[in-house]
Formats: sequence, structure tokens, C-alpha cells
Amino acid sequence: MTGALLALNVNQYFRIILIVPIFISVIDFLQAKNKFCVGYGAAGTQNANDDSDLASTITDSSAVSADKKRAQKMNLQALTIAVAITIIFVII
Repeated sequence: MTGALLALNVNQYFRIILIVPIFISVIDFLQAKNKFCVGYGAAGTQNANDDSDLASTITDSSAVSADKKRAQKMNLQALTIAVAITIIFVII
């Protein structure tokens, strides 16, 4: 998508839409790197059991709080990186 927008010489302000796929890519990378699911962390659930296909609710309130903070931190990291990369593509 990025290459197509650059090759077609699309208006630089229209390139701002790149933030969405870039954010998704970055958040996926961070989740894989940290072995932590942002969606589960934000919801207070987990699926770390090998024998289960369903997510289970975390009952420890301190663990839920820590997971939610970690999910927020990862979202903020992904957004920051996505904004920086998008700005580069808008300037090019």
C-alpha cells in the first residue's frame, strides 16, 4: 500500500491514511515481541492454557491492573511509532 501511494505520487496529505495499517503492523510486532495480547490484557482475560481454546477471566485485581497498564503502554508505543513513520511518508 505504501509503495503504491508513493509510486502513484498520491497527494501527501492523503498519505495520512497510512497510519492505520502502520499502527496495526507495529502493534502486531510488539505483541509478538512481548508475547502479550493487548486485547486480552485490556479486557482482563487470558488464554495462556495450552488445553483451552477459550479465554478465561483473571480474578486477581492487581494482575488485571498491571495487564491494562501494559496494554495501554503498548498501544501508546505503537501509536508513537506509527505517527513517526506516517510523518516520514507524508514528507517524502
